[in-house]
Amino acid sequence: MPTGPTILFAGGGSGGHIFPSIAVAQRVSELDSQAAIHFVVSNRSIDATIMSQHQYEWSPSPARPLPRTPLKVLGFYNAWKKARKQAGKIILDEQVKAVLCAGGFVSGAVAVEARKKRIPVILLNLDATPGIANRWLSKRVDHVYTVYKQEDWHHAEHIGLPLRRQAISPDDKAQARVDMGLDPTRRTLLVVGGSLSAKSINEMMLEMVHLASTQQVMRQWQILHISGNEDAQRMELAYRKANIQAKVLSFTHEMGLAWRCASAAISRSGAGSVAEVWHNAVPTIFMPYPYHKDQHQVHNAQPLVDAGAALLLTDHVDPVQNAHQIINPLTELMVNKVYRQNMVDWLTKTRPADGAEVIARALLRHLR
Repeated sequence: MPTGPTILFAGGGSGGHIFPSIAVAQRVSELDSQAAIHFVVSNRSIDATIMSQHQYEWSPSPARPLPRTPLKVLGFYNAWKKARKQAGKIILDEQVKAVLCAGGFVSGAVAVEARKKRIPVILLNLDATPGIANRWLSKRVDHVYTVYKQEDWHHAEHIGLPLRRQAISPDDKAQARVDMGLDPTRRTLLVVGGSLSAKSINEMMLEMVHLASTQQVMRQWQILHISGNEDAQRMELAYRKANIQAKVLSFTHEMGLAWRCASAAISRSGAGSVAEVWHNAVPTIFMPYPYHKDQHQVHNAQPLVDAGAALLLTDHVDPVQNAHQIINPLTELMVNKVYRQNMVDWLTKTRPADGAEVIARALLRHLR
């Protein structure tokens, strides 16, 4: 049981805002087993699901995202006040000596209270296009680390995205497939929509399994589909009816195993997903989340796409349109082994160093 001062990690609402912080927390514990760790996450169910699989103290914040309509401003303001009060209490009760904010709506209240109490705050910017909270916080914290270089952030330090141990694949592909309940000898297509799943990708796959042109190719492979809770049973039934060998999971905490199983993938392009694709060297078709106003998921994937090591398709939301646009690029990716290997080679040679230890050491310096 750690008995030292506490490092507070703030960020939540999706796996993308939690997993990098978990990666840093893991390195902190490896470097200093006496450093105490506490997480402040959102009160969404996905946050509880993620945190329940780790042995860290955590608190759900009442903070809300910045509203898009004036009618919700009062609710946002009241939640902000409650979140600040909660953060201040945690900082005092847990004897917090340093804070890492991973962006998003949970981070703001924690950072403001920490600065008020003269606690050092580090910001980790994960996306190619910083969100509102990160742009605001970047001018109010002690140090900024960014996964993607920002032209006007001259004070920021560029690092690789922190990857938790569970997202880094083991060496043995066949054993990984066995561990995930798959055929160890069969090439595998991984379909994943991120921690919040991807309804439109699921609907696209439901459309594709009925098309003769894709059935033939898919029956030569197997599919590992991480679908989210809502669509899991429907996906299982569709693959079974189409005579396509598939394993459907609503969620997995072992993404390293999932990536190691994969010969190719279809994925969203949140910063964490892009980093995992890059580190684990999986040829991937990215379909960015279509509703972000700043389209930061498009920019996240761009370095891999520009190098020819990944493909980028627009998510049109309409399943028929999505299915017909992906048929040719997906078929080419699945049947052309040389094409896939060229992608793997580039990803392997160029993958960024893991930034988790860099941030962990910076946080620990504030404890001494």
